[in-house]
Amino acid sequence: MSIEGLRARRALASTRSVVILDRSVDTLLAHTHALDALFGFGVQHQLRDRLQELPFLRPDHTLYLDVPAEVLALRRKAAGHTAAESDHFLHQPAFLDHVRDFFVSSAQPPVSREVTVIPADATPLEVAHAVEALITPWTR
Repeated sequence: MSIEGLRARRALASTRSVVILDRSVDTLLAHTHALDALFGFGVQHQLRDRLQELPFLRPDHTLYLDVPAEVLALRRKAAGHTAAESDHFLHQPAFLDHVRDFFVSSAQPPVSREVTVIPADATPLEVAHAVEALITPWTR
């Protein structure tokens, strides 16, 4: 969580009204949710307990780009990623399904004050426009 803490401190020190990070503590929670479900590690509750002591890590808003694992695999292939990379657990469909579950239907939701799920199975440009339409009012 030191990376998340560093990012949060930098964001808090910024004079900008909006700070956008590509990942937050919600991502870490989603990953622990998936690992707990797949391998029975049982660590998510420990992480949530620890986060109670670190409230500055709690994002105001999380955007979850919801895209099926199959579409992600095709995008990775089109971008030239090798087949061997698909063996990494972060790319496995079951892992991705549990991460998605965390953001859209988990019994223990993300810690962010607000979560917006954006369908992201469209073209990257269409997804970028959807995100831009959401965040542009925040910058005014």
